Amino acid sequence: MKLTYFLILIGLISLAGSTRLFLRLRSLPSWRLFFTTSTLFLLSGILLGPHGINLISRTMLLELKPVTVLLMGWVGIVLGLQLRWHHLRRIPLRIAAGSQIQAVVSLLIILGGFLLLWRMWPVLTVPFDSPRLFAMLAVIGLSTAPEVIQISGLALIRNQHSFRTALFFANLGRITAIFAIGILYALYRPSTGLLPLPAVHWIMLTLVLGAALGLVATFFCQHSKDEAGFLSSMTGMIIFAAGLAYYLHLSPLLLTLLMGIVTANSTPRAIRLFEVLSRYDQAVFLLLLILAGALLDIPVPGLVPLLLIYLVLRLLGKYAGNRLANVLLPQHHRSSTRFLLPQGALTLALAINQLQIYADTTAAAVFQILLLGSLCFSFLSLLLLGGWRR
Repeated sequence: MKLTYFLILIGLISLAGSTRLFLRLRSLPSWRLFFTTSTLFLLSGILLGPHGINLISRTMLLELKPVTVLLMGWVGIVLGLQLRWHHLRRIPLRIAAGSQIQAVVSLLIILGGFLLLWRMWPVLTVPFDSPRLFAMLAVIGLSTAPEVIQISGLALIRNQHSFRTALFFANLGRITAIFAIGILYALYRPSTGLLPLPAVHWIMLTLVLGAALGLVATFFCQHSKDEAGFLSSMTGMIIFAAGLAYYLHLSPLLLTLLMGIVTANSTPRAIRLFEVLSRYDQAVFLLLLILAGALLDIPVPGLVPLLLIYLVLRLLGKYAGNRLANVLLPQHHRSSTRFLLPQGALTLALAINQLQIYADTTAAAVFQILLLGSLCFSFLSLLLLGGWRR
């Protein structure tokens, strides 16, 4: 019966994610922006989960962990395969520096704001590991959903330069968030499990494993004769790499991202690999969104004030970071902060990942704040983008 439920779920995802249906629904003015954000699929996950019709029960969520491992690895390697050096070196230095300024300023405002409030009202975060809570929210809050920028129509409204700059800021912000979360996993190790090595050793181990697995993936790329063998061998590599990261309490997204970067820069066939894997991007992200919604549990104590603080600090961080980054950019490259607010599936993938690694009250609080924050920023983006379109 559980297998039947799971197959029904996959069928629903495939139907919802089919290009034809998606395009038809987006063509309706009142639904267009609703479908460009993560809102619909998060709400679908909540409806299907234990707090809805219980089609996806708590037991099933535990049994679906191997699927989550595959999804995390898939997202990481697809992002890594896009980072080819001969493409990256063409990016103007001012735009690259601007994107990092925007990310750093956002991180400092979110983290600094939480630390300041913690000093003023220590009781605000009594049940949690406060430093880890703040660091996770600040780092994962960097992520922006580029698909919202892509579909929003900014390119048709203003100019191609602003569109490309906003899209680049969003994509690089996702990469920065993945690297930062990998460092946090090395700094905040779970209390039980593997050897208590220094953080720098875990960071070096992640880099070495990513490079080694990337070379193995390159070997498979060069020796796969047909697409079926190509896909099966790489799926096996993704599962192995992400599973190894989970076992070592490392970030599967970072490890597979590194694997993708090495593969992308060591074989011309990496372009073909990216084309094959990216065909399934939509289904992977939709499944992640639905799983995130299903994982929503009873709110932890003290969640509401932390959520409100997070929303305000992220808004301030994105606004201030964008304004400072614009100093480096030509006038025709300047983008709007409203396009950097939606968080999307990658944010929730990072949240799910830390929930599975730590499995404590602090991790649950991070996940719930990010999920509810993602919904809030989705609705806010609907208003801002809708106002822009009018």
